[in-house]
Amino acid sequence: MNAVDNEFKKNLSDEVRRTHQVMNTEVTHETNPVHHFSTGNLQTLDKSNIRALLLDYYEKYVSANQMSLSLVANYSLDQLEEMAIDKFGGIKDKGIKLRDYSLEIPIYKEDELGLIVKIVPLKDQKQL
Repeated sequence: MNAVDNEFKKNLSDEVRRTHQVMNTEVTHETNPVHHFSTGNLQTLDKSNIRALLLDYYEKYVSANQMSLSLVANYSLDQLEEMAIDKFGGIKDKGIKLRDYSLEIPIYKEDELGLIVKIVPLKDQKQL
């Protein structure tokens, strides 16, 4: 959990992450899964049953058919394949089919389309 908290703290000053977070929490539809924070911290993970919740999530959503893997290294294709099988071959294909929320719940609120969102940066930089 400390590793998650450290990543969360590091991202607080990352302008791209900050912008992403504002766009996901301020202009998206509250009932769409995109609306929620994408990282946690010690406070949000401070639950007595956190291990059970994580294992439940793993069982429900982690499946080889929902993953992609890219390897880039100065090794032969055969070596890369061997490494991938060694490290990721144990992930089961549970045939999980995830809901397509984009068909059920709009990502953006209809009355907030076309907004100009101004975010005050932490650092002086220019970016389009």
